[in-house]
Amino acid sequence: MAKPVTAGLVSAQDAPEVDKVVALRLERGSLSSFSMSMRVEALVGEDGSFTMALPTESDWLLVLIDSSREGMERFLGTVNVPLTEGEDGLIGLPISVVESEAIDLGEVSLGDDEDAVAEETVDDTHFALNASQLLALAKTDNVFRNAKNIVANFHVDDAGEETWYAIRADFSWQDTTLLNDNDSEYSDPANLERESSEFQMDTNSETLTIQHICGEDVDKVPVGLFSPDGNTSLTNSDAVSCEVENGVTNYISEYLFAGSNPEHTDKTLSYVFKTDSVDDLDAGYWEWREDEVVKAVFDLGIASPVAAEGKPAGFVPSIKLDWTEDGILAAVLFQWYYHDGTGYVLVEDESELSMLRHVLEKVEVGLYEMGHDTDTVEKIDFDPAEQFTIAPDEPNWTRQEDDDLKLLEKIHIFYESGGIGRIFIFRAIN
Repeated sequence: MAKPVTAGLVSAQDAPEVDKVVALRLERGSLSSFSMSMRVEALVGEDGSFTMALPTESDWLLVLIDSSREGMERFLGTVNVPLTEGEDGLIGLPISVVESEAIDLGEVSLGDDEDAVAEETVDDTHFALNASQLLALAKTDNVFRNAKNIVANFHVDDAGEETWYAIRADFSWQDTTLLNDNDSEYSDPANLERESSEFQMDTNSETLTIQHICGEDVDKVPVGLFSPDGNTSLTNSDAVSCEVENGVTNYISEYLFAGSNPEHTDKTLSYVFKTDSVDDLDAGYWEWREDEVVKAVFDLGIASPVAAEGKPAGFVPSIKLDWTEDGILAAVLFQWYYHDGTGYVLVEDESELSMLRHVLEKVEVGLYEMGHDTDTVEKIDFDPAEQFTIAPDEPNWTRQEDDDLKLLEKIHIFYESGGIGRIFIFRAIN
């Protein structure tokens, strides 16, 4: 089933001509190059109007395009639809729970901040979500502005072949109070402190292979991610030998990992860049270069999930540990907060958490014991919209040293939303 979305006049003030509207598919809040492969397009008529039918199997976001241009200049703005109540608006439209027969955006005005604001508003008569759920989604969907990077680095040639470069920034925070003070109470999101950033860039381009990155059997090709001011570069310039493990060749240096996994048939190369900086990302466009040629450009600050004082924005997990009388971990209990721009709001009613279906699909939890030849780890995936407690596979995690059990020294929580990764680490300080 598909429901029509219409708009009257598209007003692009002092901007290049808007000739196309592209809807990117959001699968449980996940945004990637696949979202562009599954896109729905509508041409803007001579009168400035457009109509598009969006399938209700998923959610969508709309962007305005100047198809005569390339790269960042092609992207003109992300459509923001205001809520009827309040000053906030939705970037991700929860079309999967749409209730109205059609959504009329009215006039869409493109301003200077890369948000194209719709004239008409939406509320709980348009979607099967109540007012508080819609407000929480509107307060947390800044990450969907990452669509700018997806659109700018997605190319289709005359034969219809798609080539893309995509980057995922992972932001991490750490709490050293839970496992050291009182883990029988829910953790306080305000105790999370900004730790570091990491970037993973993937591409399906077949121009380079891992041998070009390593310089083995072929001439080494310099590649790297360069900051807007050119002072920061994360490259393969280090003279390190590539490692082969299970038939997979990897380039590994202090700040860059590159690898090619034959099981990932949707991409040819993956790169991971590490940085120890906890400061805000440099404003402006970061360039990905291959042999000194710019192949992709990323605005890494457009969708930062960092609130004031470095605290995590968006939805933030709060956890409590349930221990048996013998000191064995029985379960990890979850509750969720979201940052409303001024502080954290607890989602008190678990039934309200069904809205997380529009933000993220799964949460990955890692339980760690440190200080061994390899860290002992158990990983558990769960759907946060339906599950609020997880339990280890085996009752063998303890809070005290025991040669027959695993000492719980770190809990690592990860989720992706809008193509942005968030990592929350609860660590014991020994």
